[in-house]
Amino acid sequence: MKKGKLAEFIQDGNFFEGDIAALPEDCSLYWDGSGAKLAIDPTSALVKTKFVLGNKSCIRIGAGSQINGELRADGKSTISIGAGTFFNRPSNIRACAGTTITIGDVCLFSNVKIISGDLHLIFDKETGDRINFSKSIEIGRKVWLSEYVTVYKGVSIGKGSVIGGHSVVVKDIPEESLAAGIPATVKKTGITWQRFKDKSKWVE
Repeated sequence: MKKGKLAEFIQDGNFFEGDIAALPEDCSLYWDGSGAKLAIDPTSALVKTKFVLGNKSCIRIGAGSQINGELRADGKSTISIGAGTFFNRPSNIRACAGTTITIGDVCLFSNVKIISGDLHLIFDKETGDRINFSKSIEIGRKVWLSEYVTVYKGVSIGKGSVIGGHSVVVKDIPEESLAAGIPATVKKTGITWQRFKDKSKWVE
């Protein structure tokens, strides 16, 4: 795995979309292979962000988002983050084994971990078949993941939902739901939330 500047990233057969000059000095880029794409909207903000891109992988950051932490897309995997999403504190997102992690617009994360695979292999001893394949993750628009939430492979979280702090999400959460616990279960449906007290900044 190599570490280097974006100019070297591009020369290695990869592609960057955005304003190279606007990237902060405290951000880092690692790549492992070629054919990868890093697309960062010029209106987004990066806070000590580490990017790791595998062969033919893709990471996209939407307009007006603030990203803080580590984003890693392994070979042929994709991470897509919508517009206006805010990482309040460092978070770790990893797409594995050709899967996709999709995060909607105007989400709010704080010290969260999202991972679409187990990183190691588990087999049925009798048949020899693998039993722990990686699976894509989808997080809808305006989802709030509170501190130290972990989201595992194959999960879908519906728009407008809130996940309580330190929860572990291993099953789908419907839209506009409050969920919490290990594993996370729905505590209440039909909820809504806002990041700001100022009503002029409210979003739906």
